[in-house]
Parts: sequence; C-alpha cells; structure tokens
Amino acid sequence: MNTTPYNIARIEQLIHQFRLEKEEFLDLVSEGLKNKLEWEEIFKPEIQLNYLKRIDKIFNKGLSYYLDANPPIQSQEASIFFRKEKFVTDLNLASKKIVTQFEELKLSLSGLAKMSDLKMDRALPIYTTAEDALTVAKEVRKTLFPKFRKDSKKFLEALINKFAEANILVFEF
Repeated sequence: MNTTPYNIARIEQLIHQFRLEKEEFLDLVSEGLKNKLEWEEIFKPEIQLNYLKRIDKIFNKGLSYYLDANPPIQSQEASIFFRKEKFVTDLNLASKKIVTQFEELKLSLSGLAKMSDLKMDRALPIYTTAEDALTVAKEVRKTLFPKFRKDSKKFLEALINKFAEANILVFEF
C-alpha cells in the first residue's frame, strides 16, 4: 500500500471549517467501503494515498493541498465558517462546499486585482443594525437599483451592471 507523509493540520482545519463531527467525517471517508475507517487509520504521520483521495473527494482541494507542509490559514477572513457560529438554516456539506468555492474565487479575484493595481474599494457605506432599516434600504436602493424594465433579463443585466459600478462581485451559480 502506497503511503505518504502529509499535513494533518490541513485536514483538521477543513473538518473544523466545515463543522463536521468526528463520526460524520469518518462516515464520509468510509462511504462505499465494507469496513468503516477508524480515526487512527487516517490521523498518523503517513497516510495511504487511497485514503487521501477519499478525503479529497469530500473537500475538493487537490492532493497537493494536503501534502503542503505549511500550516493552514485560520484567520476569520479565510471563511465565513470561522466568522459565524450560527446560520439561519442548517447547511449541508454540499452547500458548505459551494460557499467555500465562491470564497476561494473571491480571494483569487482580490489577489489578481491587487497584483494588477486595480482598485476594488468599497463604494457603499458600512451600515449597522442600529440604523433604521427602512432608511438604509432606501439609500441602498437609490445607489444599486436600476430603472425598472419590463424585460426581466434586461433588468437583471442592468442590476448586475449597477452592482459592478459599486465594486460588488456577482457570482453566477
């Protein structure tokens, strides 16, 4: 069996980021196997490559991510899952993966903007929950809402263009 050294901290960070319980993670890694994998089989100095591939099927980071010896970044800016404790709804793993995918895309775009000296400054003011919601809504609507068009496709295009003018990224999914 082929084994390789890997960065355990990176897998632990992903488990924490996606808020997976130990048993839930083991169930996902063991999916399709006759015998469920044990924690100790995965978390040791070297891992079997087929286990690492199973782990990557869960997180979609690419094998090189787990082999990178550098410690993972765990700042609050790295993911919304580190910033918020509770969400209005329970997100399943697929939803969390989609959110993570868009966060990584946003980070890539921010990096490209920085390297190309493109200014991506915030155009809208920062509002707080202490402010009157109706007043804030009216102010934001004045800035972002395009003139209404009967054709919903043209309206959506105009709305996205208004967002772009305010340096708001729109990701299509």
